[in-house]
Amino acid sequence: MVRKNVEVIQEEKSDCGVSCLLSIIKYYGGDESLENLRISSLTTDEGVSAYNLIECAKQYGFDCIGIKEKNIDKLNLPCIAHLKINNTLSHFVVIYDRNASSVIIMDPAVGLIKEGKSIFESKFTGVVISLYPKEKLMKKKIKNILWQNIFKELKKSKWSLILIIILNLIFVLLSIVYSNYIQLLNITNPKSVILFIIIIIILKLIEYEIAKITLKLDAKVGKSITSNFFDYIFSLPLRILHLKNSGEIIKRVCELDEVKSMISNTFIQAVLSSLYIFNMLIAISIINLKLCFIIFVFCLLVIIFCIKKYKKLKFTFNNYIYESTKYNVLLQDTISSISSIKHMNQEQSYSEKLSDAYNEFITSYKIANITLSKIDLMKNIMLGIMEFLVISVMLFGISKGNYFIQDILIIQLLLNFLLTSFNSMLGVLPTFILESKIVRKVNEFYNINVENNGGDNFENGDIKFSNVTFSYNNYENTIEKITFEIEKGSHVTLNGVSGSGKSTLMRLLNREYDDYSGKIMIGSKEIRNIKKHDYAEHIIYSSQNEKFINGTIKENILFERKIPDEDFNKIINICLLDKVIKKYPLGFDTYISSQINPLSGGEKNLVILARTLIEHKDIYILDEVLSELNYEKEIEVLKNIDRNIKSTIIYISHKKSNIFKEVFNVRKE
Repeated sequence: MVRKNVEVIQEEKSDCGVSCLLSIIKYYGGDESLENLRISSLTTDEGVSAYNLIECAKQYGFDCIGIKEKNIDKLNLPCIAHLKINNTLSHFVVIYDRNASSVIIMDPAVGLIKEGKSIFESKFTGVVISLYPKEKLMKKKIKNILWQNIFKELKKSKWSLILIIILNLIFVLLSIVYSNYIQLLNITNPKSVILFIIIIIILKLIEYEIAKITLKLDAKVGKSITSNFFDYIFSLPLRILHLKNSGEIIKRVCELDEVKSMISNTFIQAVLSSLYIFNMLIAISIINLKLCFIIFVFCLLVIIFCIKKYKKLKFTFNNYIYESTKYNVLLQDTISSISSIKHMNQEQSYSEKLSDAYNEFITSYKIANITLSKIDLMKNIMLGIMEFLVISVMLFGISKGNYFIQDILIIQLLLNFLLTSFNSMLGVLPTFILESKIVRKVNEFYNINVENNGGDNFENGDIKFSNVTFSYNNYENTIEKITFEIEKGSHVTLNGVSGSGKSTLMRLLNREYDDYSGKIMIGSKEIRNIKKHDYAEHIIYSSQNEKFINGTIKENILFERKIPDEDFNKIINICLLDKVIKKYPLGFDTYISSQINPLSGGEKNLVILARTLIEHKDIYILDEVLSELNYEKEIEVLKNIDRNIKSTIIYISHKKSNIFKEVFNVRKE
């Protein structure tokens, strides 16, 4: 019998490969974050290749090989099998068991299922990843860091939570008193009328105070978890951020607001609704124990029914989150590229693309809500039958002289309170399921394997590349066995045609990627052994792809750094910006952004260069930063740099220049 814990539902349509691998890791007693598997296997929006999935499995302790075998009975199980759905869509599943007529598979789209052998074979391509652990697999504890941050903040606000509970208890007691107003109210006694008016006012004031405290608590927790998430995102290495789309990160940040609402709309609401139900059941039992039993049994049946139905919504909610993220990513990319879209006269095609993505998102939203509506319908039918039975029993009791009309009115009022709280509590379940999926998506970021900041201190020295080889995709080398040396304090030019690997070499030197073979040394130390934070304090990398922030030219140069005016003016003169700025009436206070920018291409290059040089570093890497500047200006700027900057400078260009004494040519064989 296959264990249920091997079921891994894919969170995105591109996740089927890594979901299968995680399923097998769980089968052999291990565990890992799905996000780490995505990164290790280089999974993109298009999915993952069998080759990279095999290489990833090897990293996690498996002997692994890809084979071609159409005969299912000859396969060593479990294994990952490749399918073609409708002869077009590639999909990975895990085969766990088989017999003469059927196979048991873990399909990341739906979970563990039993499928007819002939149906499976019609989709099976014969491509199989056979794998077996070399040793006991590591069971990584998946930390629920987001919840830890939330509870940490709630602990600080425990008195607010206690006050909310106390106010709600008072509210329940006063509600019970108010529900008996028919028996207690003496219309001829003005004092009793005033008393019930005061109770009504107190109830409304309590509702207002609870809402106010909850809103303050939401805001406090929201500020804390969002700030923590921002800090974590900025701490991630660039090699990981390169695999992430900005739209996806923005979507996760927006979802933090939904997580924050779980405190008031889910946790507190569930606790308080339970208190209301408990108190109402006690009040009803005092009047009639038999009715209380009927209500309790029906409520229990409804809860069991809803839990069973809501648990089946996992895939529906996963699909909704995926389509929502996909639409937001496309929307973000389209808006940021709107100038290029209009330049290419492709407004119509991109409008249709956005409409298609929105339709898929809204369809997934509609499917989720229709499913919820069907569950609500069955729930309301069951509760309606319960209410009918309760009223019928009461009416029968009145006809027999066991109850008075006041009793049925009181029971009806208490039952209305109870059903309102009960529906509120049940309404929390689908919200909790959806938001728990969101929490898991956010926690995937928090559980990414990142380097610790241990290691050696940075010591400036000569830079040595020794037999350096690197690949972005694990099977095609971008650079291969590169060896050269740059002396400390020298100014060198790195030449080479586009695609020769110049920028890749410098990204390795900047430690955007650490998974290269060979060695890169600064002085006597391999750069991977130097403290990451300390390393960043001494080296800076800048390319032609740097972005502008919304702000003035000066703010774009300073980039939140505090620089003395003397140093600022020195760099401005080196970069010839003192001459450029005169044509703008507001000078360095001229407003620019990524969309509204009066600077020419060459002027933008000079601003980016000034931003790079404004802070002292031991090593400056200038990657095509002057690519749009005319040749004469470029030579003048480089001469200024050569005269005034004493640090090591590596200038990358595909243009030939002999301003710097040393020139290295990078060639791809």
